[in-house]
Amino acid sequence: MQRIDILNIHEIDFDSDEYPDHAISTLVGDGCALEFDDGSYDIVFSNSVIEHVGSWENQQEFAAEL
Repeated sequence: MQRIDILNIHEIDFDSDEYPDHAISTLVGDGCALEFDDGSYDIVFSNSVIEHVGSWENQQEFAAEL
């Protein structure tokens, strides 16, 4: 199944009914501790996030989790 999951640290206002031809879901979570099994995604795209997760150690943790 093809789908797009959008992950944020807080809930966002998104109406998936506006895009009926796409399987888009919004999720709330921590990119450093995802609730998915390894290999659950074929592609992960992070736009301007890694520099906002805090310390160098947190950045490494985020990169390793993805």
